[in-house]
Amino acid sequence: MATGLEAMGPADAVVFGAKLEMEISKMSQKLCWERCSDTMLSSTEVSSTLPKPTQRCLDACVQKFSDTAVLVSMEKQSWEMQALRQQQMQTLVSRTVWGTVATAAVVGLGCYLLRSGDD
Repeated sequence: MATGLEAMGPADAVVFGAKLEMEISKMSQKLCWERCSDTMLSSTEVSSTLPKPTQRCLDACVQKFSDTAVLVSMEKQSWEMQALRQQQMQTLVSRTVWGTVATAAVVGLGCYLLRSGDD
């Protein structure tokens, strides 16, 4: 019985991933804006660009979020690969055991059927 992401079809997984990325982007923008908004000057002059200190703060903040997202993604992929290898190993062991049992049963049955009538 599959639950969660495993129950999703490929299209649903893509949509879910896109929504998740948008939410993470919104969150990082909000947090970085809150963190860096105090570097803006409270002057009355209107400008079409942000002050340099605010730009540097936002760039550094967004870069940290990006670096963290890449690191988390790499760790997740590593974990998934390890889980896949473990599952493949379990499947291989199970097939080997069943193969051995089946071979032993066939050999035993063959010996029983082809035994000589020494009784």
